[in-house]
Amino acid sequence: MCAALVRHRVDYTIVRWVKATLEGQQAIAMLGSLSRSVAVPRGCPQGGVLSPLLWCLVADELLARLSGGGLYAQGYVDDICLLAVGKFPHIISGLIQWALCNTEPWCGKNPGTHCIEKYLLLCQNLNPGSSGPYPGHYADYTILHI
Repeated sequence: MCAALVRHRVDYTIVRWVKATLEGQQAIAMLGSLSRSVAVPRGCPQGGVLSPLLWCLVADELLARLSGGGLYAQGYVDDICLLAVGKFPHIISGLIQWALCNTEPWCGKNPGTHCIEKYLLLCQNLNPGSSGPYPGHYADYTILHI
């Protein structure tokens, strides 16, 4: 996370402050009178005011890498949305596969930034003819949990 701050030319004093704020975090679970504390080695606290901004700074590198050539990437808080555009399904699936293959190495360098169980694919096929949200087209949606 600090590397992302440095990459975006954030003043070193603020980088040190963020690092000190995030180091030594503890998660505490309580059940009745019992409690258990565990060290949290990385990430931002949920509900933190800076958490969305810090994640966006970290994810910016990946979003910039993925955008272009018929693939559009947007991100906020802990979600990334990819839009692949093309005339042929094999081109679109190739773009999505390329994006996923490029995401994995980035996640390896940035632990704790993704969860494979959260991948969701929404396929929309706009076909000429018929009626629908756009004149002369109809939408065929498929939702896949990857």
